[in-house]
Amino acid sequence: MGETTQQKETKARLTLTSVQTDGTQNEKSVSRYDCTLKCVSGGWLIKYFDCENGGSTVMLKISADCAEIRRSGKYSALRMKIEPDVESTSFVKTPYGEFKVPVKGISAGHSLSEKGGTAELCYFNGSVMSLKLEVKVK
Repeated sequence: MGETTQQKETKARLTLTSVQTDGTQNEKSVSRYDCTLKCVSGGWLIKYFDCENGGSTVMLKISADCAEIRRSGKYSALRMKIEPDVESTSFVKTPYGEFKVPVKGISAGHSLSEKGGTAELCYFNGSVMSLKLEVKVK
């Protein structure tokens, strides 16, 4: 990815489709959020509030071949990096304690611009999780 310049946050609408596959079943969910989209050094930052489970702020930084997800809220927190063919540790905080979950990145990429676009992430953490993000600027 070429050098990007900082810009202000743009209001947008995020449609997040997730599919979890455990080898025998697929579980699909679709969620929609008001979000902000911002060009940052090396990629794009999507930020939104998820009101489920006590509410949490989610920030996804997406570059050409890597994604970082951070979730912080009253009852849960998450820190994960997805990079193809790289094994890493995801940190998950719940009311019952903190857990380390091994994650292996399968793919990450995007076609985001100041007008919106899409991003797709895929990783393995005991099952295969595929995420598709569609961002439409308001």
